[in-house]
Amino acid sequence: MDARDFFKFSAGVLVVVLCTVSACKKKEATTTRSCDSCPAGGGLAQPPDGFTYTKNMGAAITADSAFILGNNVIVCYYHGGAHRVTLKLTSLQPGVYQITDPPTGNTVSYYETPGATYNAQSGNITITDYKLKGNYRVVSGSFITSGDGGGFVNINGQFQNVMQHK
Repeated sequence: MDARDFFKFSAGVLVVVLCTVSACKKKEATTTRSCDSCPAGGGLAQPPDGFTYTKNMGAAITADSAFILGNNVIVCYYHGGAHRVTLKLTSLQPGVYQITDPPTGNTVSYYETPGATYNAQSGNITITDYKLKGNYRVVSGSFITSGDGGGFVNINGQFQNVMQHK
């Protein structure tokens, strides 16, 4: 076998090997689940107890603390008080509460230091469960909003078994 025949043979073997390797089943790429593919309100499919939210459909953020404050206000804090989501409702009973502009009693706002403030102009807050645990109210639900302020166009999230502040 001379050099040209050896080269043709080697090239042929290389083509066969490349075709075989490229035809093998590839493992599908795994992707991080963003909130645009999650259930209403964003976040996790089965939320743990607590409060999870997203900013501009980004990664889910789990609040450090969340509670019912006063009559019908749900508030969560992340990084101490540096980030705060506040839901104000006309009631905490199960139902869907519309957010309108101008506000008519149901609002969602977000504050992030140093001074970025978002106010929802439309959307809804859904309360899926309301119960008493001893003398304290406990609520679960989700919210989907759109609005502006602080560089944000939406703040969405969900909350599970958030308890009245003691």
